[in-house]
Amino acid sequence: MKKNYFLAVSLLIAFAGCDNTEIESIADNEQVAAEVSAGIDGLKTRVTDDSEWQTGDVIGIYGTSGKLTYTAYRYNLIEGTNNFEPNSSFSTIYYGAADGEFSAYYPYVEYSKLTNYKTIEGNIIKQQKTNYSPVGVRGQDRIDFLYATAKGTKESPELKFQFAHKMSKLVIRLKAGKGFTTVPFASWYDLTFSSSANNLHSKVIFNPKDGTVTPDGAVDKLAFLYTANPRVSGKEVKKDGVIEYVEFVYILCPGESVQGGLKFDLHYDNKNEGTTYTTQLYTDESKTKFETKEGTQYIYTVTVNKTEAKVTDTSINDWNSAVLPDNGEVDANS
Repeated sequence: MKKNYFLAVSLLIAFAGCDNTEIESIADNEQVAAEVSAGIDGLKTRVTDDSEWQTGDVIGIYGTSGKLTYTAYRYNLIEGTNNFEPNSSFSTIYYGAADGEFSAYYPYVEYSKLTNYKTIEGNIIKQQKTNYSPVGVRGQDRIDFLYATAKGTKESPELKFQFAHKMSKLVIRLKAGKGFTTVPFASWYDLTFSSSANNLHSKVIFNPKDGTVTPDGAVDKLAFLYTANPRVSGKEVKKDGVIEYVEFVYILCPGESVQGGLKFDLHYDNKNEGTTYTTQLYTDESKTKFETKEGTQYIYTVTVNKTEAKVTDTSINDWNSAVLPDNGEVDANS
């Protein structure tokens, strides 16, 4: 079931990139500000929790209205509300002499820090730490790229932005099986995703103006290591006070296609013991491939036994959700 959350935002557009005729047209007529509502597709609007916008969130806005143009304007969330406000008096937005067309993006990166003043780089391996500094952004939200478009007029000034996730999300839930009395999977485990041929990209480029995500560089395997910097560890999920599973969440490049399925290795090494459990992840009922689509999350529940790991539940859904073969249940052997 999809829920849409709408946030009221008052936006004012600065007189940047306009000529005297445009300024005089606005000055001689009643000024009309764009009124913006912004929602995010999917039940979960964040990688790590069920919240909508969070304290400190910032969005950026591009747009045109007549001869006025707006590039990466910053709007800050008003704490305790679902509203945004311009970062300063210089980023106020009014409609020009013509209808307005706008786009918005998250996370916000100021214009001067965009790569070549155009794009944002995303590092999939270092999901907790990237080489740019989005404002008000924490952890994996740094590469949870969101994008939306909207149009408005002076007569109908409200803009309804409906943000969509532009990346894919992979969720691995580890449950204790035979030989385990608890779920000791939050630490000391390295999770590696690979295939017979390298098919996964570790870097992407996001264009905040048009919302496109493109892979960057060569394909490789993805290794998320507990011993690396930043450290990758799982989140314990409890039910009735008891740990039900440990969840690992990864943002992936959309548009990937791995023929033969995606190999998943769970390696445990506490200096005294080293064990690797292996399984295959599929997204199609015929179990021939693993593919990623933008705005879609893939959830696999893996039961780990002393002798093997078994996927006991799978789902693909709109973040958006999707249905996986065997409800996400697969076997992984050591």
